Amino acid sequence: MSYGRPCDCSELTFEKLTGGSGIQWPCTKEYPNGKERLFTDYKFFTDPDYCEDFGHDLETGALYTRAQYQAMNPAGRAILKAAHHKAPPEAPDDQFPLFLSTGRNVFHFHTRTKTGRARRLQQADPQPFVRMSDADARALYLTEGEMVVVRSRRGSVELPVRIGEINDGHVFIPFHFGYFDSKDPRSRAANELTVAEWDPVSKQPMFKSGAVRIEKCIQKEGRKENHSKEEQTAAIRSVKQKKGQGKVRVANASNSQSSAEERLRRLELWLGATHQALEVLNDIYKDLIPRLVHDPEVYSGLEVMRRITLDILRKLNPVISRYHESRQYGRKVATSLRDSLFPVVEEGSDAYEALVALQALDVFLTYIEGHLTALSPASQALWDHEFVDAVKFSQNDIQRQKAWATQHIKVKSPQTLLVPVAAPDELHSDESTLSGYLRC
Repeated sequence: MSYGRPCDCSELTFEKLTGGSGIQWPCTKEYPNGKERLFTDYKFFTDPDYCEDFGHDLETGALYTRAQYQAMNPAGRAILKAAHHKAPPEAPDDQFPLFLSTGRNVFHFHTRTKTGRARRLQQADPQPFVRMSDADARALYLTEGEMVVVRSRRGSVELPVRIGEINDGHVFIPFHFGYFDSKDPRSRAANELTVAEWDPVSKQPMFKSGAVRIEKCIQKEGRKENHSKEEQTAAIRSVKQKKGQGKVRVANASNSQSSAEERLRRLELWLGATHQALEVLNDIYKDLIPRLVHDPEVYSGLEVMRRITLDILRKLNPVISRYHESRQYGRKVATSLRDSLFPVVEEGSDAYEALVALQALDVFLTYIEGHLTALSPASQALWDHEFVDAVKFSQNDIQRQKAWATQHIKVKSPQTLLVPVAAPDELHSDESTLSGYLRC
């Protein structure tokens, strides 16, 4: 499986793995006992034909295209990316005045499914805690080991306090402790508090920070208030109970078609909207743009654009027939978008309105492109090769139309935007002057 890739281990054997300290990859015919160091020839795995993808925009998470990657001119060099500092997604305020950090301690790893079963490690660090500064503890009249509730906008945990060795305004909770071996009903998982976001590139959850407040666990008439109850176990029990009830529902539904008739799959809605948008696009090429853009080059290209659009419709028709499109809302949305985008003018030859119409066409094509973007992974998930091919064909032809519109916008914008014309109230009174400006 690894042959020919950077981590090629095709010459690895069980005998080589026996004894010693392991084999370093790659393990190939050239390096039968592994290679001590990579990149000794100063050539990295950055060739466009060798890469598995072309990287991401670190802020948006968007994939780079092959053209963008080639513009970096990697040529076997390493590509180092810098990212601007990004403030944490949640900052302390009056309601939650303390900044929470979560992290590791020296004795445990992740959720302790291994280290929590090692007696010596567990004895060295048996339970979670919240660490806060001396000043913050004094402000709340807290003492070492006292139980408190740490509360955020998302949840709460109940932990003992450890005081000192941290900056004022900050608290720290180790994230190793959950519920798999807990002996009491209190909530103790640090991730109950943290922000529910993730990195746009790696999709790694941001289980590291948040804003919290700390409340004393007040004893009142023998009862502990502000107790943070562990809800994970109850949630698991509820899911199991629903699964059991679901089996009964499925058995009862097997003799009836009513449940199936009530189900609605949104693929049909999306296919219908895509189909109807393409039909509106055909109308735009056939009737609308010829009234707005009086340019021989654009006019001659409209028939080509129409033909490409009809080719897309023909390619999609078998798929639409198979999955039974729904026309519940697509035509109305596409028509409303068309009416909003294109200028409401009578037939004429104003160059500015022509430029607006071309830009409106580009936006409408982007609307269709968005529908096809969603259909691409959906068609792959259905394992329908004809559907996949139809979407790829359609995406390519929409890109061709966008390129055509963009090219005409670029060509026409300098003259249209920079060459002066008569003021609006003079346009109708002096048509010869306007024609002279436009000829310029």
